[in-house]
Amino acid sequence: MLDTLKEIAWSTRALEAELKALLSACAAELGKVDNRTASLTNIFARRFPGKVSPSEMQGVFRIGRAARHNEPLSPVVARATLAIVRDYRSLIADLTRQQIRH
Repeated sequence: MLDTLKEIAWSTRALEAELKALLSACAAELGKVDNRTASLTNIFARRFPGKVSPSEMQGVFRIGRAARHNEPLSPVVARATLAIVRDYRSLIADLTRQQIRH
């Protein structure tokens, strides 16, 4: 039982670290894309219609705030958000390439 609890704790910390790294990368990429745009949701909604729901983006914002303030993340929320952020990271990369071309 103790080994299982240790494994869960380690997995949660590893997941949080990966999520925080992805959020940092997303924020860095977003900064390159469009500093004048006030809303991340608007950027994605304009460029990728139908791919972003406001509730998903609100989840990313909440996790981003938690990551910046070093607050603990629940494993369920972290896993769900990690999946969303991975998808958006590729969208951000595409958007960045488009912006660089203009």
